[in-house]
Amino acid sequence: MAKGNGKVQVQMIGFACLKLTSPKGKVLLIDPWLSANDFFPDGNPAVPAKYREDVSAFGHVDIILQTHAHFDHLNLPDIVNLTKQFDPIILTPVETAVYIREKTGLTNFCNDGWGMNRGPLPPIDGISVSGVHCEHTSSEIVLRDDGGVAVRDVGDPIGFVVEFENGFKVYVSSDTGLCSDLKLIIGDYYKPDVAILNICGGGFTVGGDSAGYATKMINPKWVIPAHYGVFPTMDPTPDHFLAALKVHAPDVKPIVLDADEVAEF
Repeated sequence: MAKGNGKVQVQMIGFACLKLTSPKGKVLLIDPWLSANDFFPDGNPAVPAKYREDVSAFGHVDIILQTHAHFDHLNLPDIVNLTKQFDPIILTPVETAVYIREKTGLTNFCNDGWGMNRGPLPPIDGISVSGVHCEHTSSEIVLRDDGGVAVRDVGDPIGFVVEFENGFKVYVSSDTGLCSDLKLIIGDYYKPDVAILNICGGGFTVGGDSAGYATKMINPKWVIPAHYGVFPTMDPTPDHFLAALKVHAPDVKPIVLDADEVAEF
């Protein structure tokens, strides 16, 4: 384990992949799609080459937060390489855990290899992680040999609330749309300090005005936009979201991170 600096660090790796470092140095990695898949033969274009080419660039990973199975969040070769390099615990829904195990043979999931559902897990080295509702879908999407696309349902997606050793809380939205849980469960019950909000819109997640309203529902102190710019139907920048934030949640401070940039709290 790396030595922490007493603060929570949030580092943008690229697109929906972010790295969280706890005050005591535990490292959590969110949705590590890094290298090539069927649709992006050169890997995730938002991720710096050093991570796409060699996962050892992360230094260490203790926990992987895998929200769902869509190809822009889960890449099986990356999960395998990260496991070989660091042997992290993977927190992911039961169905996603079973799917990954079926495809790769990996067993390093929480709950003795079975994965999780909504609700709190027992603390992991002083870090508490709870699964929360995500208004989205989860599936394997691959190219067939004939050029068509095959889709296989992989259960439900999940979001996370991470409470670090010092009580600081980070909400990981995954690809959620608007839903009442954003206020009733995440905002009113968990009360996160920071929300990492996927804001691309385009019919995939909250975006623009709805992302601004989602932030109002969550009511964090800070919001970090993610998951934009890679696909042509998505918002290319967070500008629409930032404008909506001024209308719906003007007291919430936005933090826009470029690839490899770090925010400390």
